[in-house]
Amino acid sequence: SEECIQTYVGHSKWIASVANIDGKRHLTGSGDKTVKLWNTMTGKCLCTYEGHSLGVYSLSVVDTRTFLSGSLDETSKLWSISPCLSL
Repeated sequence: SEECIQTYVGHSKWIASVANIDGKRHLTGSGDKTVKLWNTMTGKCLCTYEGHSLGVYSLSVVDTRTFLSGSLDETSKLWSISPCLSL
């Protein structure tokens, strides 16, 4: 049987989207209107991005420094990962 290696806890509502950045970090988009950046191995939340007025439904990594989020608020946003790199 398969064994769960890591669980990521921090969103207050459902998770609709997950996107790998570089094998070490990934993003999750949630019904709580946020995107979270995670250390994939430790499970630590590195950063929370706020700015949508409704749930985040899709994520796309542009490169290791930027990503796009799509929301039920009918907007997409381009975000910089760099403010979280120092964490």
